[in-house]
Amino acid sequence: MFTEAELIVIREYLLQKVNDNIKKFHGKTENDVKSLQIVSKINLFLGAQQVY
Repeated sequence: MFTEAELIVIREYLLQKVNDNIKKFHGKTENDVKSLQIVSKINLFLGAQQVY
């Protein structure tokens, strides 16, 4: 399992890659959508950890 700090680094990396692709290709690719889904799950997981 990843630590909270590692999840934040992964999330920031994925968001940066998606942002770069949008600037380069002026749209999202299928991989970008998958990356955003992973980011969403990380956000949910981090949010659930903060509740407890």
